[in-house]
Amino acid sequence: MKSEERTLKLGSLPSEPGVYLMKNKQGAIINMGKAKVLRNRVRSYFQHSGYNGRPQFRKLARNIVSFDGYGEGGEGVRRAPDRGA
Repeated sequence: MKSEERTLKLGSLPSEPGVYLMKNKQGAIINMGKAKVLRNRVRSYFQHSGYNGRPQFRKLARNIVSFDGYGEGGEGVRRAPDRGA
């Protein structure tokens, strides 16, 4: 993924809770997670300050070729039904 593409895709992610999937060049999911602010969390993978001295994080970031993010209210994310209703 080129820098310009990544910047556009990061900008399109919602600033709300959600989940993300990181993929390698074979298209395999190499990391997934959840975040309170989806855009900030995914962006942290591409900023050197996000490595925080952890070599395993740096290695993971080098292998990320694409990513997908799904906001809490977006399609592709299943929500558990409210139990109190």
